[in-house]
Amino acid sequence: MFLVKECPSCGRGLRFPIDRGKIRVRCVCGHQFIADPDDTALYRNARFDLKHKPAASGRRRLDLAGRLKSIDPAKIWEASVRGLLSVKYTLQNFRLLPAARQRRIVLIAVIVILALALLGRLLCSSGAATDGGAVYI
Repeated sequence: MFLVKECPSCGRGLRFPIDRGKIRVRCVCGHQFIADPDDTALYRNARFDLKHKPAASGRRRLDLAGRLKSIDPAKIWEASVRGLLSVKYTLQNFRLLPAARQRRIVLIAVIVILALALLGRLLCSSGAATDGGAVYI
């Protein structure tokens, strides 16, 4: 349940829950006070907000089937093409970019190259350890 009370400083309506015990209520003007639901003075010149529904508490159920139905492959394709065109445009105008963005792009490129080299090394290496021309099994 919520209570709506005017700010004593600016007169703006403040809505706050009264079912959570003592809480600190702050107005945008900077004024703050402690709202104690057990204090009867809190309810003077205030009204209850009965129409407001609080957010559902607890965990949401994962509706995987509903989410899969809402996936639109055309939108995914369009977003990926738009992203690739954005990358192409950025690389074409590399010289015109600010220095910080150029450094970030070079760092990303180096990380991608190192990751591909490591992946290639792991995939192309045999299970046997080699030392020069000798093979140890």
